[in-house]
Amino acid sequence: EWVRDVLSVLSDCVADRQGVLVDYSGDSLEALWGAPLATPQHATQACLAALQMRACLPELNDRWQSRLGERTDISIGINSGRAQVGNIGSRRKFKYGAFGTTVNQASRVQGATKHVGVSLIVTRPTVTLLEGDFSLRRLCAVKTVNIDEPVELFELADAPDSLWPTLKAKYEEAFSRFEQGQFYEAMAIVGGLVAEFPHDEPTRRLLQRTVAALSLPAGTFDPVWNLDSK
Repeated sequence: EWVRDVLSVLSDCVADRQGVLVDYSGDSLEALWGAPLATPQHATQACLAALQMRACLPELNDRWQSRLGERTDISIGINSGRAQVGNIGSRRKFKYGAFGTTVNQASRVQGATKHVGVSLIVTRPTVTLLEGDFSLRRLCAVKTVNIDEPVELFELADAPDSLWPTLKAKYEEAFSRFEQGQFYEAMAIVGGLVAEFPHDEPTRRLLQRTVAALSLPAGTFDPVWNLDSK
C-alpha cells in the first residue's frame, strides 16, 4: 500500500510536467521527456517534476510515518541526451521505452545520490539546457559503472534557505581548489564549511577525498571520482 501510494503521487508529478511514465521497477520509476512528442524545455520540465516530487514528501509522511515508524525519502537522478525510444522488448512482451547510454547514465546518477550525499542530482548536459532560476551546486565529476565518459554532477536543491548561497559559493571554491591539486587550500575552506554546515554530506565527503589525495604519489591524482557501484 505504501509503495503504491508513493509511486502514484510521483507519477502524478511526471504527468503534471508533460512527462511520460515509462516503467516501474520495485520501488522506483522511470520517466522521460521529449518523446513520443517533442517537449519544449524538456530538461526544465523534468527538473520541475523532480522538485514537485520532493515537495510531496511532507504529505506522504503525514499519511505513512506513524505506520512505518520512520520517514519516507526519495532520491532522483536526471540526465539529458540522445536515446533510442520506441517499443522495446520481445515477441512475447513489449513496452514503450528508451534505452542507450543516456538512459543508463540517468540510472547511475540516481544511484550516485548515496555516494555524494544528496537526494536530487542532475548532470551537466541537463544543466546546460535549463531555463529559469534553479538552485544548483556543482558537486563533482564522476565515472559511473560501465560508462567511460566522465560526467559532472550538480545538486538541485529542493528547499534552499538563506544560507544556501554561502554553502554553494564556498563549496564550489573548495572543489575548484581540489580539482587543481591545491589540497591545503581546499582543506582550509572545507574545514571551515564542516564547522559551519556540519550536516552537509557533500562537504564531509569532499574533506575525505582531499585528505586521501594528500597521501597519493606525485602525478597520480585524478579529480574524477570513480564510482565502483551503482
